[in-house]
Amino acid sequence: ASAVSGEDSHSANFGRVCSCISILASASTSCSVLCSAFVRDKLGDFGVRRIAQEEQVVALMRMYDGITRGAAEGGQLDNKEAVWVICQILEQVPKLLREHVVRQLFASKVPGLWEHLLGDATLTSAIMMSLLWSGETSRQSLLHLMGIAKEALGMETLKSQILLIMSGKAMPKGVQLSELESAMLIEALFILMPEEGAWLLNSTPAYDQVLHIAEKSNDEPVLKVLSSILSHLASNKEGQSKFKEPEIQKILARMTKVEDYQSRANSLLVLAKIAKNEGDHREDEGIVLEALMLLGEISDDAKGLSPQRHAEVATSLVEVLVFMVDDSAVKDQIATQLMMNAEIIGKLCKGAQSSSSLSFGLSRVFAFAVATRKDMEAVPLLTEDSDEDQEARKMASEIMRKQEKQAVEDDDTPQRCSVRKLAFVKAQGISSLPLLLRMGSPTTKQQIAVTLFHCASEQALRPVMVQQGALNLIMKLVREDQKSDNKCKLLASHALARILISINPALLEDVQIAAYVGPLLLLIGRDYALQQFEGLLALTNLATAGLELQEKIVAQGFATIEDLQFSQNEMVVRAATELLCNCVSCDKVLASIKDESRQKLWISLSFSDDMPLALASAGALAMASGDPGVSKSIIDNGLFEDFLKLAKSEDEGMQHRACVTLENLCANESAMKAMALDARKRVLSGVEDTLDVVVTRVGTARDSLEQALASLRKL
Repeated sequence: ASAVSGEDSHSANFGRVCSCISILASASTSCSVLCSAFVRDKLGDFGVRRIAQEEQVVALMRMYDGITRGAAEGGQLDNKEAVWVICQILEQVPKLLREHVVRQLFASKVPGLWEHLLGDATLTSAIMMSLLWSGETSRQSLLHLMGIAKEALGMETLKSQILLIMSGKAMPKGVQLSELESAMLIEALFILMPEEGAWLLNSTPAYDQVLHIAEKSNDEPVLKVLSSILSHLASNKEGQSKFKEPEIQKILARMTKVEDYQSRANSLLVLAKIAKNEGDHREDEGIVLEALMLLGEISDDAKGLSPQRHAEVATSLVEVLVFMVDDSAVKDQIATQLMMNAEIIGKLCKGAQSSSSLSFGLSRVFAFAVATRKDMEAVPLLTEDSDEDQEARKMASEIMRKQEKQAVEDDDTPQRCSVRKLAFVKAQGISSLPLLLRMGSPTTKQQIAVTLFHCASEQALRPVMVQQGALNLIMKLVREDQKSDNKCKLLASHALARILISINPALLEDVQIAAYVGPLLLLIGRDYALQQFEGLLALTNLATAGLELQEKIVAQGFATIEDLQFSQNEMVVRAATELLCNCVSCDKVLASIKDESRQKLWISLSFSDDMPLALASAGALAMASGDPGVSKSIIDNGLFEDFLKLAKSEDEGMQHRACVTLENLCANESAMKAMALDARKRVLSGVEDTLDVVVTRVGTARDSLEQALASLRKL
């Protein structure tokens, strides 16, 4: 104690002395007894009142922690004395440093400490006041303390203590809560426990405090916290009834006109929540207009807002849009005043790099704005396990929509939506989306995938999306979703498919193209026809890049593609057949066509009423028949008659494919010689008859038949 008694020696020796006492307290039981007695009896001589630095507070609290732990292992400091020592420390440490005392208590490892410290309302108020005195900087610490108090005391005891604090009965003599402190206490309870926050506001002391603050205070930090309280109150069913009271309505009206950006943003958020809860959409466009104008104002560099401040205000304003964005008129407003402004979008997304809430809000607004209501209702269906699951969900969705009390006519047409998509992409919206990933939750990433998916439905936008980095963003979403559920990965893969349907593979790098195969094969492996169809179309386009890529597609996905030829959906069957037609040079595909049962499938598809499907199938057979093994198997299976029928088709494309096949078959001299003489004669007669049918036509079909006839006559 004497080492820190002098003014000059206090600062230099305080930390060292505290460390020595802490070490001594843990050395033995007798040492713990001596240290406990010292703290109990000599704390007043220790110069606590002269502490001037945070480091000294840390040293003091480490000493307290060491003594208390020593006491728990056999020392003499009982629970009451431990609490008393904290009371003395909080009383003697300078006011502005008391927050650091509490922060050190948070880090304490003394068992049962908080049950004892918070068991007394007076000490609870002293601890809370230590945080409240630090203003906004201690908001998170206050929330942490409330969480500890809830766990240590139970909800009912904590509520009783807070009422005592709010009424002033548990406050130190001559001390009263300031306006900011009262507001912060109520706000903390709302944030931590919304239901209990509403309860507290319904208590007379708290309600009177809020009314008094709202009426008298012009202090910006106070107004900011007050607007936050109103926002939390509007999120709570019990609290929403308060907004019917004239006093609260008066407060809200005042808060919308203050100069503080955060207070105005929170007030708009309150109005949005009330409108959403009451189902009254008459004021939606006005609220959204105010929010959009304020977003533009805070994004003006001339206003001088710090990046952190900008992100905080923007988060509340974007949340307003989130509440309203399912309305088509609001979507159009957002497109006109926000999504057409590349500068504002860029600044908002840049701010979202340090705010998960802003990232989520922006991703949700973008996802809804580039889709119609029906589009968004279909999104959950895209991640169901099968067409049957989707039909069930779709039916339930339809029933719920019909049962809505106030059915609103859906005027959100695809044409209006196309305008919004164009506005978003033109404003470099796709380029800004990667900025949302840094702090993005899985839900945020899924919303980004939804945005890409819907924008990619516009064929004209796909090249622009590629220029803005959509393909790289999609692959990042696909890779990041490996360990979570497949929803984001599926949506991103579907967006990838839509883009690659239209993009010339020659414009892409080989490494890129190879990486796209996996996500597309995942997509066609789903039991959902739309995903299968668009995934197959994308793979068919990629297959034009060359044999190496075709081999990769076939090596990884042949069984799946082949199975899809048996799909109940004719468009899927056609797309699968067209893909295999593009990959017919691959050994696996040729080996499959050699199989007798598979040949019969290909032949049956060639006779389909769906001409594009029939042409794809016949084309694959024509190309495959150039392989001696395939042509021999066709000859051995006696399928000449089928190709002669196809050669007489009215469709010139089909004629050409069938005649090329006949040419290739007849050119296989060894296989033809193995046929019985009568069979060869029938083939010769059939080719001659077919030539008579197509003789008037000029082109490759007739040339192929004449070549086939020449080969037969040689035999």
